[in-house]
Amino acid sequence: MVVNRFKMDPLLRSRVIILAQEEKFFNYNSEGNLTSDYSGSDRDCLINAEKLRPENQEKVKTLFNVSWRFLDFHWFSKMRNVQVLHLGMWQSLTEHHHIEVENTDFLTGLKNMESLRLLSLLGISGIKELPNSITKLRNLRILDLRAC
Repeated sequence: MVVNRFKMDPLLRSRVIILAQEEKFFNYNSEGNLTSDYSGSDRDCLINAEKLRPENQEKVKTLFNVSWRFLDFHWFSKMRNVQVLHLGMWQSLTEHHHIEVENTDFLTGLKNMESLRLLSLLGISGIKELPNSITKLRNLRILDLRAC
């Protein structure tokens, strides 16, 4: 048996959200939905095509793509301090969700991410190869290319 889903009890979820806000992990609105508006945190989310805030581009250490389906990364190379970069999909692979990129030129910005430890490109269509600069990421421990 392979477990690939988990449903959290609503009371436990509420408590986890409160703890996440207290620790400045992520910010949630009054309905309990994740928002990308959180100053004071070195984490950020890509939600509903909102752009990454300019003041966060250099200081962000963790970036999760929550709901972007079409990625546009003209600011990607400015992310010099990022350690966790999850650009791929969060949904189950069996639900046929995918993320599209116009081209893979944004991947050349990886060369500036010397602190990167986790890179997930899960489910991003159009990625056929990675740039040679990925070999320079000395701290990279996890590279997720499933369903690319």
